[in-house]
Formats: sequence, structure tokens, C-alpha cells
Amino acid sequence: MTIAWLVATYFVTCWIGKRMGVDENLARLIAAGTAVCGASAILAVNGTKRIDEEHAVYAVACVPVLGTVSMLAVMTIGDLLELSPIAYGTWAGASLHEVAQVLGAVQHQVGSEPVATVVKLSRILFLPSALSGAS
Repeated sequence: MTIAWLVATYFVTCWIGKRMGVDENLARLIAAGTAVCGASAILAVNGTKRIDEEHAVYAVACVPVLGTVSMLAVMTIGDLLELSPIAYGTWAGASLHEVAQVLGAVQHQVGSEPVATVVKLSRILFLPSALSGAS
């Protein structure tokens, strides 16, 4: 599930960027940050692709904002759906951009923290694969 979510997030973000007229390299950086692990992924991809530094700065600024909005949405929707701690933790870990956002989102759902942490860290393990795919 984690791999499918990563790949889908990357390509959907690139597609949305293209539809919005965002520069292709900038869209790729935002997609990498959204799909894998936020600013770390953006800077790692930027280092391998040598994309314009201004694009990297913009992407690093965008991803935490998108992640915070996503965190609030996950918390709200999770409460409305009354998900179990395992389901909620899996969803939060698989869908949120950065570790801090995942941990922030799961604090109000007792028992979801370990699952969310494992799922999120498993996404971070894909950073080397994302780098090789991006280059």
C-alpha cells in the first residue's frame, strides 16, 4: 500500500502541476516532497537533478503548507469516519508529508502513534528509490 500511495501521490502531483501551468521541474520537486518526506526529499532530488535553486526554495516553502492543510484534513476526516487506531495511524502515516505532521495528527487518537510512525518511516525508506527515479 505504501508503494502504491507514494507512486500515485508523485504522479498525481506532477499532473496537477502541469494542469496548473507550474514549471515541470518545480512540479517534480513538490511531488517528491509530497510523496516521500517533505523538504528532505526536495533537497535530495534537487541535488541530483541540479534544478534551479529558486524552484527548490519555493518547493520547500510549499510542501509544509500543503502538509499542514493535509494534517488538519486527516484529523477532521478521521474523526468523522471514526476510524480505528490502526486504520487512522495507517492513513495518517501513508498520507502526510513530514514526520512532525504525522505525529501531530495522531496525538488525539490513542494507540495510532506506533502504526503511523512505522508507516511514515517506511515511506522515508523509499527516498533512495525516489532519487534514482528522479534522476
